[in-house]
Amino acid sequence: MDNQSVIANAVLQTKNINFDITYCPVRAQGTIDGVQYAAEVVTVAANTDVVLFAFDSSVYHPRLTGVLTWVSYDINFELKAGSATADLKWKLQARDKGGTWTDMCAEITETDINTTFVAKRIKGNLDIKTNITKAPFEMRLIFQSNEAGAGIGTGRVKNTTVIEFVGEVS
Repeated sequence: MDNQSVIANAVLQTKNINFDITYCPVRAQGTIDGVQYAAEVVTVAANTDVVLFAFDSSVYHPRLTGVLTWVSYDINFELKAGSATADLKWKLQARDKGGTWTDMCAEITETDINTTFVAKRIKGNLDIKTNITKAPFEMRLIFQSNEAGAGIGTGRVKNTTVIEFVGEVS
């Protein structure tokens, strides 16, 4: 090991190394208007949660471990039902990798949402607390319909969705 490597290693042992990562999850064929969507997700059974959007930081950065300072998200999606009378419910959850899912918002009910896509958005910063404090971490947006058959719910995530997470490597 040369002298420069020894000095560099000594400096790194006394410094905190931080991370700041931005992730855009939707990748699809290009469009002339720039609007893209992930594949549609459909509910099957009534009153059963289905994952519309999932993010696992270890999939994209498998060696990254550390303490989260904050996680900012801007999730843009669309929902519709198979009947005019179906209600859809949705909520955002997060957890440390493999931990207990923790609600990051109250469950939202879209009453009689109808049969054409309706744009929705949830934006903010995760509440860094018990069960969501470190990387790797997971997030998911779940939804359900109160009807089966004709009233199934359909959702899709838009390409303007962004997740940014900042923290200190452990």
